[in-house]
Amino acid sequence: MRFSSIVRTWRIPRFVSILLIFLLSLCIMFIIRDWQRNVVTRVVDGDTFILHDGRQIRLLGIDAPEQGRCMADRATTRLSQVVLGKHVRLKDETHDSYGRILANVIAQESFPVWIKYLYSRYISKDGYHGLAMVNRVMVEEGLGKYQFSGTQYAQLLKRAHEVATTGKLGVYSSVCRQIETKRFDCQIKGNIREGKKTYHLPICANYADTIIDTSFGDQWFCTENEAKVAGFVRASGCPKK
Repeated sequence: MRFSSIVRTWRIPRFVSILLIFLLSLCIMFIIRDWQRNVVTRVVDGDTFILHDGRQIRLLGIDAPEQGRCMADRATTRLSQVVLGKHVRLKDETHDSYGRILANVIAQESFPVWIKYLYSRYISKDGYHGLAMVNRVMVEEGLGKYQFSGTQYAQLLKRAHEVATTGKLGVYSSVCRQIETKRFDCQIKGNIREGKKTYHLPICANYADTIIDTSFGDQWFCTENEAKVAGFVRASGCPKK
């Protein structure tokens, strides 16, 4: 039955029908506008991107390598593949000291996919699985370290972290994590843990077990002076001079 027939049957005044059509159009406009504001327009690096309305989003509980470090380019490329040009939903939002929004991110392909999700969740009440949990993708492929955030996705991300570490993927691969140097004359290990910079000489305790994580600032030094200039101090397990 056409809308005009329904109007005649119900004897709805003309101005009321016009008002209903206007309100329906307004709702559709707001739905499209709300969808558009959450479309990703630019990827900054492996854990940060920009939305259509200018908001800067960082993946909650994820730390990807900074530019110039091991796997940084690959992480940026992969995040672009997952979110660039797509609509995203933000979960468990909070803010950091830089004003960025930290969130668990769900990526959706297009406006029709988003409408299908809304229908599945609010009308049919069925589960809809055609979505990508971005934080999980980056962690599971070893393109970002997971830092426990205590959110609803904690167990999912913990399992993703185990997949990456067990499989030695991305930042956990031998490409980025090194025990031995390729240069015989540069044997000093510069290690950064919890913001503390220390360097280990071959004569220091635990030297053999110290891993150089080139994705997150660890580096090899040729001399102690070189390490000191870079802000590293001698590890406590090293013999005193």
